[in-house]
Amino acid sequence: MPSLKDLKTKISSVSSTRKITSAMKMVAASKLRRSQEKAEAARPYSSRLEEMLSSLASSGITGEGVIKLLTGTGKDERYLIVPVTADRGLCGGFNSNINRETTKYVRSLENEGKNASLLTIGKKSRDFFNRIMKDKIIESYVDLGSKGAGYDTAMQISNKIQSLYFDGQFDVCVLIFNKFKSAIVQEVTQQQLIPLDIADKKTEDNEDATEEKKENSIYTYEPDEASIL
Repeated sequence: MPSLKDLKTKISSVSSTRKITSAMKMVAASKLRRSQEKAEAARPYSSRLEEMLSSLASSGITGEGVIKLLTGTGKDERYLIVPVTADRGLCGGFNSNINRETTKYVRSLENEGKNASLLTIGKKSRDFFNRIMKDKIIESYVDLGSKGAGYDTAMQISNKIQSLYFDGQFDVCVLIFNKFKSAIVQEVTQQQLIPLDIADKKTEDNEDATEEKKENSIYTYEPDEASIL
């Protein structure tokens, strides 16, 4: 049976461990709060930007002003899938849900006779797909969390995707990521990037309806829409 001294030593050790884990919990909560604030602050901007691009691309403009990134090649035989995961684990199904959804999507495309390639973002997606479909990985981006995924990193990834597209290596690009709902709930989301996935909002298929839509638009473009596209 442990002596009284042994029990006191054990209690002291447990108390010290509790203080350390409590401090770690507060640090983690602070980091989570900052990340959550950043995600929520960026959401209105991204939503409005997506709405504006959809408005531009669906405005019926034709000719040299319409770029292939918005309108696509007219085919859907070759897909570039971009799964976005974290570099670290121990976060429940945050990474595994994305990897599972990506695998399922790639298999479904192959069953339809289409070709799928991967551009992975995050160590967890890179390592996972290196094990099961290494031949499909075109490029991988990792260690983004340590230095912060800012504008420069986003432009690097964007330029790579555009380069692959204009080189004719894919027809459709789909992003798979976790959409933030709350600290414990993230929704796996697929978003088509190229060509831009535009919901047809026209209620009447005639010139009067088109003119009415243009008059009611909340956007004013300088220069005109064709020049921007």
